Amino acid sequence: MTYIASDELEGRMTGSEGAKKAADYISNIFSDLGLQPLAENKDYLFPFDFVSDYKVIAEDNEFAVDGKPYKLNTDYVPLSSSDNGEVKSEVVFAGYGLKVDGKGKYHYNSYSDIDVKDKVVMVLEGIPEGLDKEKQELFERNISGGYKQMLARQLGAKAILIITGEINNERSKEMVGSAGIVSLNISESVANGLLAEKELSVEEAKKNLEGGDPKANEHLFALSTKVKVKTKLERVVKQDNNIVGAIYSEDTDAPYIFIGGHYDHLGYGEVNSRSDEGHKHDICNGADDNGSGTVTVLELAEYFAGLKKENPEAITANLVFCLWSGEELGLLGSAAFTSDLPVPADKIKAYVNFDMVGRVKDNKLEIQGVASAAEWKKIFEKKNIVTGFNLSMTDDPYLPTDVTSFYLQKIPVISFFSGIHMDYHTYKDDVELINFGDLQRGTKLASLIIKEMMKPDQTITYQKVKIRRTKGTKGSYSITLGTIPVYSGGDGTGMGVQGTRDGAPAAKAGILGGDVIVSLAGKDVKNIYDFMSIMNEMKPDVEYDVSVRRNGEIVKLKIVPEAKE
Repeated sequence: MTYIASDELEGRMTGSEGAKKAADYISNIFSDLGLQPLAENKDYLFPFDFVSDYKVIAEDNEFAVDGKPYKLNTDYVPLSSSDNGEVKSEVVFAGYGLKVDGKGKYHYNSYSDIDVKDKVVMVLEGIPEGLDKEKQELFERNISGGYKQMLARQLGAKAILIITGEINNERSKEMVGSAGIVSLNISESVANGLLAEKELSVEEAKKNLEGGDPKANEHLFALSTKVKVKTKLERVVKQDNNIVGAIYSEDTDAPYIFIGGHYDHLGYGEVNSRSDEGHKHDICNGADDNGSGTVTVLELAEYFAGLKKENPEAITANLVFCLWSGEELGLLGSAAFTSDLPVPADKIKAYVNFDMVGRVKDNKLEIQGVASAAEWKKIFEKKNIVTGFNLSMTDDPYLPTDVTSFYLQKIPVISFFSGIHMDYHTYKDDVELINFGDLQRGTKLASLIIKEMMKPDQTITYQKVKIRRTKGTKGSYSITLGTIPVYSGGDGTGMGVQGTRDGAPAAKAGILGGDVIVSLAGKDVKNIYDFMSIMNEMKPDVEYDVSVRRNGEIVKLKIVPEAKE
């Protein structure tokens, strides 16, 4: 782990040089241990494509106010989710560009008194200042990334200008595809020039909108100023690798047991970083997440490779050791692998996952997904007698880690987890904080579970897990549809669905894995942010229209959301 979670690997961001070094290191260990390529693969690498970055085509980007041109990367920059296109129109200042429904007396709508159809909308970034605690939580809960773009687009705007304190052309690698609207960040100085028509500044505009008072819409207005906006981006598709090696049983009819965890992490905080502003772009070494799972898989590979050499007959199942990339971008590597499995799914007895297993505290270890097979609880209770953990066993196999990719293929799954901590997804997640004694003990428990599964008479029976319906609190319309989205990539033509939770509204509606949701509740869905924002406006136990693209055809369905706590 000292190497896997070192600065030399620069946080193992998917597609990076650091991730390649990690993959080479893992492949060399597999080779030294004598692991074989899986199925017909020529080596340990299983490549997959992903959207890694984007390029701004400088000569095809333009922003001008009443004919006066501004400078790219100094005065403005296109958002990574901008649509490509050219717009000429008047500007409408729409404050924070938000619509928030408090499900009670409080309602906030930046667009209630202004018309933005065919116009260019200019909005402030973030949310109003000076909110009380209740409103702060309400705004943050209802606003996801891309919400302002979606709302402006749905109201007929042709472009959106988002005022920012700093123009930053080092864009995030967390690509969302096109938001379906031409979108720029503009500097406060450019915005001040536009607002000067009303003898107003950005700071004064923020002051007018403090506290989230809906009546402050009197400070929102159309301008006579005309702007020209032109954008062109090229999204960059790269390739990274899953690393997969096998220890084969001498029994040609033996089942497969897959054992894995992800080896990628956040790089320099490009995606999902929780580091404070002063360390936002420090290396995130990810010792626990998921250096701990990576080295657990390697340790188990070493143990069972040794067992194969000492006593080949002891290996009564084909053991497949997997290290995934792209997990932090949305389970990309494991999803790509399981969508085209190199061995039949019905020959896979189970998948065992390790994600954040290095920070056991107070002897507590969580085993997730136990409802995916009838036998899991009894097996763990029996084998834990040796290791003596205080086990917490949870049912749900639909998890934000690679087990989900396997469970969607009707494969029993289990995931080891030592718990969340304050260093999660920050630059502080380093090797010196790993509890190596309990990590070793957890690996011992895993080896016992795998040996038990290898027994020919030990069945592992796949079970469908239905979500439990829970009523939300009074006045709350927090709902669930039970979709499992494709979290990354996308071309702005819908939100891809990996699968659905059994028994959930999406499953009942007939939504299938591989579908692309293109409209929901009468509104277009261009990407996951559209989808999440529309969900925030939906109510439980009310029937809504939903349309999906399936094999090139549009399929119209009905869906009834269920309440959740």
